[in-house]
Amino acid sequence: MTRKGVPKVRTGCLTCKKRRVKCDETRPACKRCTSTGRNCDGYMPPPPGYMSWDRLLSSPVPSSPSSLPEADDLELRSLAFYRHIVAPRLCGPLDSSFWTKLVAQMAYSEPATRHAVLAISRLYEDFGHGDLSETTAARGATRATTDVGSGGFVIHHYNAAISHLVGPPTSSPADLNTVLLVCILFTCIEFLRGDTESAIRHSQHGISLLNSGAGIRPELVRVFRHLSIFPYFFGGQVSPIPPVLSDAQGAVKLDTLDDALESLDGLLARAVRLLRVSDHGHHHVGTGREARPLEPKLRDKETLEEDLDAWWPVFDQLRQRSDVSEHTTTWTLLILEMRWTCCRIWARTCLAVGETIYDDDLDKFTRMVALGTRATRLLERERSGAPTNRTFMFVMGFCPLMFFVATKCRFLGLRLHALSLLRRLSYAREMLWDASTLYAIGKRIIEIEHGIGELMPEEADGRGEMDADVPPPDEARVRDSGRRAREHVRVALSDLISASCCDYSMAVLSIPIHRAWQRDNS
Repeated sequence: MTRKGVPKVRTGCLTCKKRRVKCDETRPACKRCTSTGRNCDGYMPPPPGYMSWDRLLSSPVPSSPSSLPEADDLELRSLAFYRHIVAPRLCGPLDSSFWTKLVAQMAYSEPATRHAVLAISRLYEDFGHGDLSETTAARGATRATTDVGSGGFVIHHYNAAISHLVGPPTSSPADLNTVLLVCILFTCIEFLRGDTESAIRHSQHGISLLNSGAGIRPELVRVFRHLSIFPYFFGGQVSPIPPVLSDAQGAVKLDTLDDALESLDGLLARAVRLLRVSDHGHHHVGTGREARPLEPKLRDKETLEEDLDAWWPVFDQLRQRSDVSEHTTTWTLLILEMRWTCCRIWARTCLAVGETIYDDDLDKFTRMVALGTRATRLLERERSGAPTNRTFMFVMGFCPLMFFVATKCRFLGLRLHALSLLRRLSYAREMLWDASTLYAIGKRIIEIEHGIGELMPEEADGRGEMDADVPPPDEARVRDSGRRAREHVRVALSDLISASCCDYSMAVLSIPIHRAWQRDNS
């Protein structure tokens, strides 16, 4: 009679493996050890390939999601909708491989990712009413089947994703990468929901985890570096989010456009941090027009400007050897130059107190508008071929950049052109920037500063005709909303962009701003 062997113990705690007994794998100490008075020596980290990303990403995305037997018909439909409609559009005209490849593969391999993707898919469809006829995998499903219980569907899968992440603490890089990926997906969910505080909280938590871990995939670092920018425009604190690893600029080395995007994102994050510090009046001595920046912040500003100057020639070399016949490449080069130009203005003006400092950047504002005009021509050519869905974009596109020109460039013709480009180029929502709202705010600020528009007839009568080539005086200019607001400008939402994806009802938006100019009745 053959002796029955003891099965090899490949998992379990170190103590049970030494004893060659089956471990119940309770963490942090297994019950088999503790119940018998033994010390549990803990667990070895997972070997390479054991539930690692190499293993999770080893198989290609299936051509049909039907290979997931645990998913019901509605979930299979949402996965197909994500793969064919949502993923290719989340980065707009920029490279979307993070969403179409990495996230899509993980959605079929890792439960927390799958549940988060299902929530994103439904929210995107509800936000933009995507055309299901564009994919044969999802064809035949009607809109009516998705309207029922849409909110419950999202909440269920959001909570399910969270529950899959809750478990025993581990320092395994594979587990940390998964947590970071799902954190990005949660941020995307909050962008679509328009929940500013939750989006910032997820980004802040993810960056803190990233900074404390090791073995992080570069794709995740790249995304979080971009996510480190937006909180400074929406958060209430001066420093709402930590830097990603290190935003310090070493020797500039740009081999790919992804390198250029990530490197510039680090510079943008440094610039907006300085902007927010100045906007809140910190790190200055003196008050009013006599205020002067403190030496540490002045050095930060000068170093940032030097790093921006060093970045440009390296990028220019990359641009010259890039294949501009590639659609994504052309758009990326346009976005990069516009972001760099905007960042150059931010860096130069970040510690200034008055508004007239922006008048010296007329050449840069002109360049940004020229780049936007080129982008408009590209977009018109694309629309002549096939309709494009411009509802939601996970990254910063043209919207906040054109808004910056429309509100900070005080030369009337140029800022009106920028306002027009904001309407034509922007996605309905880019991260948390809402194009309709920014258009209305920009329009109202122009009316106030130049004394025009039907909303201010008495002020327009008092100021006469404006010279489009002469910017308004400093005392007539609107300050940033973060500075000691003195009044509320009410913007009728009837002025908002008319777009099929943004059907706003009549309402009033209250925007706190400071307007120093008052009409002289003498």
